[in-house]
Amino acid sequence: MLNVSTYGGTSVHHFNLTCNTLEYSSLNSKFTVQLDQREQDGETGTFEITADGLLFYNVYTEMKAGKKIEKRVPLGKLYRDDPFQVDDFYDDPKLAST
Repeated sequence: MLNVSTYGGTSVHHFNLTCNTLEYSSLNSKFTVQLDQREQDGETGTFEITADGLLFYNVYTEMKAGKKIEKRVPLGKLYRDDPFQVDDFYDDPKLAST
């Protein structure tokens, strides 16, 4: 991953991860919407606090700007009672070990 852009409400932030620098930040809502519509999101995920731990999952993919495919896909889970247990729900076809 080389960079991350976040869009939310009226704000946009762009981070360059190769040099750990915030390259751009704005609270202009119209500009934020314009940028968000031009750029594909890729995979977008979040997490949920559950009764027994933390669940990570994707909420949608957008491989072409403006074409979101809404689909909840569980990725992994952590457990409160066993902090060393991690369940990996994603079967990566590129890796033999998943």
